Amino acid sequence: VQATAVAKATAAVQANIILSDRLDRNINNWLTTPPNVYAFKDGAYHITDRDNNGRATVLPSDPFTGQLAYSLTMQEIKGDDATVFNPNAATVNSFGMIFRFNQKTKGNTISTTFYSFEVVNTNGGEYQFWKYDDTKGTNNAWTRIWHGNFGKEFHQGHGVKAVNTFKISMQGNSFTFTVNGKFVQKSQDKSFPSGMIGMIVNLNGTEVAFKDLLLTHN
Repeated sequence: VQATAVAKATAAVQANIILSDRLDRNINNWLTTPPNVYAFKDGAYHITDRDNNGRATVLPSDPFTGQLAYSLTMQEIKGDDATVFNPNAATVNSFGMIFRFNQKTKGNTISTTFYSFEVVNTNGGEYQFWKYDDTKGTNNAWTRIWHGNFGKEFHQGHGVKAVNTFKISMQGNSFTFTVNGKFVQKSQDKSFPSGMIGMIVNLNGTEVAFKDLLLTHN
C-alpha cells in the first residue's frame, strides 16, 4: 500500500512538470553567442549586459498556454548594487524573468511582445512588472504595470548570500509573484494570453547566473 501511494504521488508530480532545466549545461538550445554575453559556466547559465542595451534570451519552443507556474533561481555575480535606487534613471541594475513572449512577422516588420518580472538590485530597490509591446513604437514599447519595494524576503546584493528564487503563477489574465517562498504581489493584465519564457539582464557590466528553471501546470 505504501509503495503504491508513493508511486501515485511521484506520477502526479511528474505529470505536473512541463519543463525542468537545471541550466548547468545547454540541453534546450539556449543562446551561447556572443560568448561574452551568454555562457554556461560554474554550473549555471550566465547572462551579462554589454553597453546598456539590455540582454535577454527566450527558450526556443511553441507558446505555452493555460495555467502555468514558472520558477527560476538567480544570483547576481557582478553589478552596481550599492547605488541608491533612482526611479528616473534611464537604465538601472535589474534582472529577472520574461514570460508570454511572442514575435510576429508581417512583411519586413517583426513585432515583439512580452511581460517581465524584474528586481532592481540596489539599495532601496524594488520589484517591477513590465509589459513590452513594440507595435506602439520603440519609445512607447515599455509599460510598467506594477512596482513595489522589496522586503527582507529578497537577498539583495551579489555573491553566495544573494541567491533568490522567483516564481510567477499565471492563470488567465491574473499573475501571482512569489520571491523565496513569500507572496509579494498579485496583478492583472489581459494583453498577452500565451507565449514563451526566458530571462533578462539590464545595465552595462551586470552579470547574473540563472539556475533551476521549472515550468509546471500549477
